Amino acid sequence: MKILGLSFQSLEKFEIFRNTIGILNKMATEVYRLSGGLLEAIVVARPALSPKSPYLADIMINGIEAIAHTPALGCHGLVSAGRKVLVSPRSGEGASKYVVYCGFDEETGAIIGIHPTISNVIVSNIITRGLILHGLSDLRSEVTCEDCRFDFAATDCGYPVYIEVKNVPIADIVDCKPSLRERLLGLLGSDQPKKKMAIFPHGDKRQEGTVSERALKHVQTLKTIVSRGSGERCIMIYLTQRTDCDIIKISELDTLYRNAVLEAREAGVEVIGLSVEWTKDGVVYFNKQIEVI
Repeated sequence: MKILGLSFQSLEKFEIFRNTIGILNKMATEVYRLSGGLLEAIVVARPALSPKSPYLADIMINGIEAIAHTPALGCHGLVSAGRKVLVSPRSGEGASKYVVYCGFDEETGAIIGIHPTISNVIVSNIITRGLILHGLSDLRSEVTCEDCRFDFAATDCGYPVYIEVKNVPIADIVDCKPSLRERLLGLLGSDQPKKKMAIFPHGDKRQEGTVSERALKHVQTLKTIVSRGSGERCIMIYLTQRTDCDIIKISELDTLYRNAVLEAREAGVEVIGLSVEWTKDGVVYFNKQIEVI
């Protein structure tokens, strides 16, 4: 039997070949592996009852109560009482014996990476493994320019490159205030596709100002640098650690930040959206590059 010019003794041999290629392709896109693996747990309370801290949660794991560190705090309800999470054991001193790395979307069932600092490690691996931004060299972390510290800097043909990364764990079908959500969903109609979009920034915005002054400063400074016209390259990367979204939306609820991103893009700042996939084994795979709107 010949398929695509290759000879196989049987269909079974071809299936083995195809599965092997699939495994190799998957291995090629591995961008992070948690050495301690992941365990499923249920959040009992956050903050933990004792010691009481917003960065700690009481969890139930294998029928045993324990305390977990929650670096993403409550992550807009993903780490709240009754919610399922994925944790990894931690060693060392302190009350917490686990760290929360992932939550779950109750509607889609998608695993969501929520640990805020892991996003930088993932993006670094995506770049260094040549999955995006080919040709960069000398990738470095935590670099300051124009009184602003960026996640990464690199070099491209002798010119500096500045890169800032934002983790985008929260997604919804609509981008609106919670009080308007049900009404807008009703206007969509039952026959309309209801695909979720990852939304950034997502939070309780003051009547005036922005959700995150720090995020606003990053994008404004990138615009300032690229507008000098001296060859620097500036890149804003939005990473969503979930696979149930094909779009990253810069929230219209934060008009200051959204306008800053649109103006920065117009000035020449590159805006890139990325999606990765977590497994329950603690392995992260590059999924795809997605649109930022």
